[in-house]
Amino acid sequence: MKSGTTTLHDLLAEHPDISMSEPKEPCYFVDPDVLKHFWPEMWRMGYWKDEQAYQALFSGKPGAKFFGESSTDYTKRPKISGVVEKIAAYSPEARFVYIMRDPIERTLSHYWHMVEHRGEQRVALDAIIQDSHYREVSHYAYQLAPYIERFGRDKIHALTFEELKGDTLGTVRAVYDWLGVDPA
Repeated sequence: MKSGTTTLHDLLAEHPDISMSEPKEPCYFVDPDVLKHFWPEMWRMGYWKDEQAYQALFSGKPGAKFFGESSTDYTKRPKISGVVEKIAAYSPEARFVYIMRDPIERTLSHYWHMVEHRGEQRVALDAIIQDSHYREVSHYAYQLAPYIERFGRDKIHALTFEELKGDTLGTVRAVYDWLGVDPA
């Protein structure tokens, strides 16, 4: 939550060889029943129903080398599981950019997001203690483990919010370079 995903999504979309989805988080690979519970607004968009509707999200640059999206729900296990297997079936050579943020700041940001958008009413400390999901999403090694196991470490480019914020241009160029597109 609030780790620079939107900023990075938009910067990647600026590259002529990269087509990023609109909306940013279609959650295509999340089980529809789980998505309906966690994000009913995105579930109603229905991208999960139809592969053609999903692929149309990338139609802005048909000649792009890379097509990407920024669904943060793909790393919210154990509440959201099965994503890695669905991605692997769809695109066995997929690559991933994973942004991390100071885990305590990310957890607090997650809490405030839930207060604002999902009606969380508990005091922050109570919510974080009582609901392990707040802590699990900030356990980055746990979230990345199935991706590393299935796709390999070389298919994942990990970076931090602090890097992106402190040196936006350098960080984005590093991602471009990792993808093998012109970093200029």
